[in-house]
Amino acid sequence: MKRLLATVFLLPLVVTVDIFKSSRSFFAKIGYVLLIWLFTGSTWITAYTGTVTFSKIVLYDWGITNRLTKVPVSGTSMLPTIQDGVT
Repeated sequence: MKRLLATVFLLPLVVTVDIFKSSRSFFAKIGYVLLIWLFTGSTWITAYTGTVTFSKIVLYDWGITNRLTKVPVSGTSMLPTIQDGVT
């Protein structure tokens, strides 16, 4: 089950490795890799960033984490425990 999930989440990378293990010519391999990444790359990256964002929001809503983004502090803070330059 873990291997299946890893394969699904890393599908473009798995297909790329499989293409380079094949017996095709070097130029055919490059062409196939470009096609794979052209068609699936943007969708995969969008889904990955969406999953990360969703996870951060769920963790914040459940109270597991106390912030959604890092806010840099410049200068003195009204809270004595927050130091200058710390995010």
